[in-house]
Amino acid sequence: MNLTIAGPIMEAKAKERLYHLVDLIPDAEIHAAERYLEYLTEHGDPFIRRLMDAPFDDEPVTDEEEGAVQEA
Repeated sequence: MNLTIAGPIMEAKAKERLYHLVDLIPDAEIHAAERYLEYLTEHGDPFIRRLMDAPFDDEPVTDEEEGAVQEA
């Protein structure tokens, strides 16, 4: 695999996973999660900061993608 392409692909997959995880956060924990992510963006890993600055993926989830998430 071309390493110049692998980085962005891996970042995109990690970002998709983070969006999915955010959707699963219970309502009672939303504010705690928000504070933690804000902490990471200010003090954490540069990779996490880039993910937080990335635009929201508003592309609809396909049935195939939803099935893959359920299997994981």
